Amino acid sequence: MKMNKISALCALALLSAGANASYISGKYARGAQAEGVITKDGKIVGFINSNIKILKPDHQMLIGAIEQNKNVFKNLTIAQVLERLPQLSTLKKALEQQGLLGSLDKSGKLTLFAPNNRAFEAIKDVAAKLSDSEFAQVLKNHLIAQQRLGAQDLKKVAAKGGAATTAAQKQLDVDETLKKVIVADIETKNGVIHIVDEVLVP
Repeated sequence: MKMNKISALCALALLSAGANASYISGKYARGAQAEGVITKDGKIVGFINSNIKILKPDHQMLIGAIEQNKNVFKNLTIAQVLERLPQLSTLKKALEQQGLLGSLDKSGKLTLFAPNNRAFEAIKDVAAKLSDSEFAQVLKNHLIAQQRLGAQDLKKVAAKGGAATTAAQKQLDVDETLKKVIVADIETKNGVIHIVDEVLVP
C-alpha cells in the first residue's frame, strides 16, 4: 500500500496499539474515503477521514461497533441490529413504543434511515408536542419498504432527481437525505441501514 499522509498516521497508530488492533478502511461520513485503526474493544485509534479530521468519539465508537460486527449483522434482522447499537437506542425505544419495531424483525427487503441519538436530542422539544400518531408518521418516514437500497442505488436515484416513497406514504428527497448519512450500507438479513444525523421530518 502506498504510504500517503493518512496511511502513515494510521501505521503509527497501528504500531502503538500493537497486537490488539487492526487496520480498517472504507467509506464512512457521508461517503468520504476513510481509514484507521480499530482495537479489539471497539475503540478507534487515529481514525481519519479524507479531510484529515478526527471523528467525534460517539461516531468513532459507532464505526468501531459496526466494523467488529458487520459479518454478524448480515445474519440479523434490522430490529436485532438496532438492539446491538447503543448509539441508536433512542430510535429503537421510539419504534418499540409506537409498535413499529416488530415490522423490522420480519423477512423482506427494507431500507432504513436510522437517526442516531444525537439527532433525536436535537428535536426533543418538537417531538414532545407531537401526538402518538404524528410521531409514528415521523418514524415511518425513515423506512422504505419492499426495496433494499444500498448507497450506490440511492445515488442513482438521486442523479435522476428522483424520490423514494416511505412507509409514511411521503416522497423522500433522496439527494437531500444522502447528505445526512454518516454511515452507509449496514447490511442485515432483511435489509440495509443507513445512519443519519438528522430526523427526517415529513
